[in-house]
Amino acid sequence: MADIYKRHGVDVIRQYVTSFREVLANEGVQYTDLTIKPSVDVVTYFHGGEKRYALIKPLSMPDDYTELVYITSQTPDDCDWDKLASDVEAQHKGAAPEQRRTRAKMLLDAAAAAYGEQASVEDIFAVPVSSDDDLIQAIEIYLASHGVDAADLLQAEHYDVSEEFLSKLIR
Repeated sequence: MADIYKRHGVDVIRQYVTSFREVLANEGVQYTDLTIKPSVDVVTYFHGGEKRYALIKPLSMPDDYTELVYITSQTPDDCDWDKLASDVEAQHKGAAPEQRRTRAKMLLDAAAAAYGEQASVEDIFAVPVSSDDDLIQAIEIYLASHGVDAADLLQAEHYDVSEEFLSKLIR
């Protein structure tokens, strides 16, 4: 049985099969193994004229082999297949779909981490520096090292960054 969930607005089919590659082969469907990293097993194939991606997660020992397969029409927006699986599993247990993190949030969280303890943008002013101005300057330097001007963040998608924080950053 297959269930359908969402990952960043895209349908993801979650289903158990004995061997997904064998299912494809039996249906005469050619597939390509993607070389992402050894721990991520993804194949791409065409079904009904549309390109599909399948993340294959083995669940047990070879004597009782089963795969949990996540099928989608595109690579995840964040390119993180493990997060796709964990998001779908959380939804399967009743959670809401995870919201996509913006590049602005990612950069600001990385800047906070680079200049202090693991902090997020929400508590970035708790990062141990001598003053808010020093922190703002440190963030501006970090952003510049990634080719981003702080003012550019206002133009970029930033729904997951508070306007209050951005107003402090962009004076």
